[in-house]
Amino acid sequence: MAKQKKSIPEGSIRIHLYNYRNVLKPRGSMQKESLGLEIHECLTSAFEEWANPNYGDNPSRSDLLSQLRKNLLSEVEAAWTKFIGDR
Repeated sequence: MAKQKKSIPEGSIRIHLYNYRNVLKPRGSMQKESLGLEIHECLTSAFEEWANPNYGDNPSRSDLLSQLRKNLLSEVEAAWTKFIGDR
């Protein structure tokens, strides 16, 4: 038999599980459920693909890192702009 969802007792209020100052990083920066971990994974994947020696069109390491940073900041700004526009 499935557990029934318990209701909140009358007069109670719901609260968040962590402080709003930790939003996007509830357990801390680069910890479980942190946006930083997802960003790190994307950066690592892109770097490894574009630094793969099996390709002949790879940029230099410094150019690749510079472009990754530029594109990361551009994407964060675009996401923020869309987020604000949706509000």
